[in-house]
Amino acid sequence: MANSLTEDDCDSVAEANNLFSTRKGLIALKFKSVYVSMMSFSIPSGCFALVSRNGVDLDYIDENGNRHAIWPAGLHFPYVPWIGVSYLITKQSIVIELPVKACKTKDNIIANLDVTLSFRIMGDPTLGEDSYLVRQFVNDLKPKGLENQLRNANDEIVRSLVRLMDHTEVYGIRSCTETGIDNELKNDKEDDDFSYFLSGSSSSGSHTLPPLSSGQDNKDGNESFMKRTHNASSIIQSHLNRQFSIQGVEIQSVIIKNVSLPKEIQSQMEEKILSSSAKEEQYILRKDTMRSTQMEEDIQTRLQTLREEREQEAQIGFGEITREKTKLNDEISQARKSEAQIREESRVRIENFNAQNDYEIQRVKDATEAEIATVSLKTKKLAVELSTSTKLESETKLADASLSSAIKEAEAAKLLAETERKTKSWTKKTKHFITNLKSVGVFSKLGSNKDLILGSQSDEEINLTLVADKIIEDSSGVEKEPSPTSVAAELAVLKNISTAKITDAKRGKKEKAFDAFSRGNG
Repeated sequence: MANSLTEDDCDSVAEANNLFSTRKGLIALKFKSVYVSMMSFSIPSGCFALVSRNGVDLDYIDENGNRHAIWPAGLHFPYVPWIGVSYLITKQSIVIELPVKACKTKDNIIANLDVTLSFRIMGDPTLGEDSYLVRQFVNDLKPKGLENQLRNANDEIVRSLVRLMDHTEVYGIRSCTETGIDNELKNDKEDDDFSYFLSGSSSSGSHTLPPLSSGQDNKDGNESFMKRTHNASSIIQSHLNRQFSIQGVEIQSVIIKNVSLPKEIQSQMEEKILSSSAKEEQYILRKDTMRSTQMEEDIQTRLQTLREEREQEAQIGFGEITREKTKLNDEISQARKSEAQIREESRVRIENFNAQNDYEIQRVKDATEAEIATVSLKTKKLAVELSTSTKLESETKLADASLSSAIKEAEAAKLLAETERKTKSWTKKTKHFITNLKSVGVFSKLGSNKDLILGSQSDEEINLTLVADKIIEDSSGVEKEPSPTSVAAELAVLKNISTAKITDAKRGKKEKAFDAFSRGNG
């Protein structure tokens, strides 16, 4: 809340929002120089911006060709360096305190009022306002001029309002209810001044508010106007809007925060109020006691009446219950009779229906069996015919297939024989070549086998002796126990020695070898 309205100089557009949000009562920022080195300038949101070229205001032309005094927020590019922002005016509402001191009431009592006023600068095209009002405010009114006019106008209207009231009514000026003076002339509701004032034409500025002064000439007219308005805040707001809307300022609200009277007057009013409150309290207590007594009597009377009505209703209800029971018994008898009759009729209808159903079921079963027999006979006949024709066709197809197969096999055998005749020599050479390859492979394997023993093809004894010598030779260097293979070889050699007829030299040599072998393994 501000005590005064100010205007300040600024060097950078970027500082505008910070200054407007931190400094109370700041309305406009003036830029010292619009010359910048860049070919663009920016405008922050939340402000009305005026752009000038070499100190001369420059209008903004929108995409529809309309001209506006204020420029929209954002970056504007490209512009020559001598075009830039000259003024930034805040769009936010400003709250200012406008105290009014030493106001005289109708009975010449001094009163002090603390008034708080909220307003904004008009000129927003999105609200249907004229953007040139902002330029008018900057060039003609200025923040200090606006503050002085607001203080003077508010002081005048508040003093005029207070002058029309007694000191006992002045406290009611703070609330939004109708003041005491509004009830004095209720028959003047059709006055043209009052209807015109409430019609909302205050924003046009083409008419002026009837002057509110304390002079004798305008006294009757002022009272007539004041006594028909809703409350003091709306009076002040409407009057100020009439005066300032044409200058681009909208008064949004007026609040009278406090009203103070001299201490002796306040003491007298408090004593008077306390005395009247005590008398009113006693009167209310007496009235409450009388009402309580009367209420108790009314309660007793109503209870007695209720008990009598209840007994009467109980008797009437008992009679009604008796009559209703009689009617109920008659209805029950009639219902039982009707139920028995319905049961008998239902039983007869059900028996007839069952007999008819049995007849229909039997007729359907007979027809179904006859149809099944007919269909079964036709099916068997058709099956036999199909089986016979299928068998005949199958045998025919098999015979044709066998004949065709025999012909094809004969042709294949003929072709194979012809082929073997033509390739006989080549096949023989191929088989001989494969046999030689396999022999070479066998000889290669035999050549790489270190354990191969070459023997005789005619003398079996020589072959046996060579095998035994090889086994004994392989086992002679082993220090472990003799293996079964070596023992078998030795036995075979012994057997061969015992059964063969060899020369004594060979026999002696074998015996020595055997003895040596026996000694080596013994």
